[in-house]
Amino acid sequence: MQIALQFRSGPDDFAHGALATLFEVIPRVALGSLAAYIISQYFDVWIYNKTRSLFPSDKFLWIRNNGSTAISQLLDSIVFCSIAFFGEYLFSVWLEILMTTYMIKFIVALVDTPFMYMAANMKNQG
Repeated sequence: MQIALQFRSGPDDFAHGALATLFEVIPRVALGSLAAYIISQYFDVWIYNKTRSLFPSDKFLWIRNNGSTAISQLLDSIVFCSIAFFGEYLFSVWLEILMTTYMIKFIVALVDTPFMYMAANMKNQG
């Protein structure tokens, strides 16, 4: 699509501007997403292993799971929003995007906690 956008549009082309607006941000979003995933997953595993040595019991699984996820998803949100959107919007809008995406990720992390305990129980029983 990036190549197609480089062609000069015809006089009757009403969609070129809209397509350019839609697709010009895609490379930054893709790069931000990839970088954020690689960095945050590395740190999630690293933080989880560090907290496992501090809280080895299964009853503290929620601390390991939510603690590592909370920190790594904050890092994920910062990296992604910085690469994808920083400089494209006013700082206040960028900050709102950052905080909103982080809040959603944090809520999902809290909601998945019972499922982590169910999986741990199945592992211990099997």
